[in-house]
Amino acid sequence: MAIEGAERYLETLATYVDALEAARTALAADGTSASSIRRLAATLEGSSGRFGFPAVQAAAEAVRVAAPPDFGAAVDRLLYALLNAVAVPNSRQRTVVILDDDAVLARLYQRVLEKVNRQVMVAQRAGEMLAIFRTQWVDLVILEIGLPDLDGREVLAALRKNPITAPIPVMVVTNDDAPWTESECQALGASRFLRKPVDPVELAAVVGDLLAPRQVAPPTIGPVATPVAPITPAAPAGPPAEPEVLLAEHDPLTSQIIRHRLGREGIKVRHFTSGTAALQAARSLTPAAVILDAMTPGIDGIELLSRLRAMDHYRTIPILVLSDIGSEREVVRALEAGADDCIRKPFSPTELVARVERLLARK
Repeated sequence: MAIEGAERYLETLATYVDALEAARTALAADGTSASSIRRLAATLEGSSGRFGFPAVQAAAEAVRVAAPPDFGAAVDRLLYALLNAVAVPNSRQRTVVILDDDAVLARLYQRVLEKVNRQVMVAQRAGEMLAIFRTQWVDLVILEIGLPDLDGREVLAALRKNPITAPIPVMVVTNDDAPWTESECQALGASRFLRKPVDPVELAAVVGDLLAPRQVAPPTIGPVATPVAPITPAAPAGPPAEPEVLLAEHDPLTSQIIRHRLGREGIKVRHFTSGTAALQAARSLTPAAVILDAMTPGIDGIELLSRLRAMDHYRTIPILVLSDIGSEREVVRALEAGADDCIRKPFSPTELVARVERLLARK
């Protein structure tokens, strides 16, 4: 299966985010959407692991088996996993299949190439590789020509004829030393060709290049045949500037979710990972609102809140505090320090957006 297909699946995950957020809001209100949530989770459990999103698969399974007291928290974790996948598309797990009948060498390649967010599978026969393709998303094939059940060039030709597998990069790594083998493999559609023995460092570099996200080159604009004097039209009224939110949040997943969801609503986010950095930047910024994690490193969120309120231009700016603890005492501390609102983690992204928009409307 091709990388382009994985990207299409990633687009479908965004629709699941919308559906789950709506169902999660209804669940908090009256609990009637539980069956809908379980159906969505079952579908995600059956497909997300295959397409390279094991974290989504695990979270979806947890929703399916969650007891009623834990169901809402499990749904929130699934939403977090989905939003992380959508906001950070390059976090998708890549799958490499090594098709080589030399088991010792294939295992060596496997050890060299395995890393975080990359799964490396080994097949010794073409039939074994086809079985992997039926159940697993594949991003790259490393192919030996000399196979016990089928010539590797026939495998390469078959992959290229199938519209589903045609875009998959195929790297030929072979013992075949015939002078015409490389040109034949390239004609059949090989992405790279290496002869054994292969330097493991070189192999890892080539695999990394083949799995790297492809960049689309911008169109080339030719020169103008006859230069003409530029015409300066009257400047049209531009769109209203998008509101900007200052975010102080040390957790990378939470910050990704907030940036992604607010960005979808046309809200720009200036993110800082510590209270110290946020305070320094705040002196030269005038955001429409502020979101602070109560537990930021350096200057904690409540202290940062107090210091912001001491600045003239932050006295009327809405400030929302995110609480990891959610205790009544911490909420009271935040409100006494000048917070306009507090929300407990893990939070519903839909609820967060609604509260931020309410604060912006008040301003």
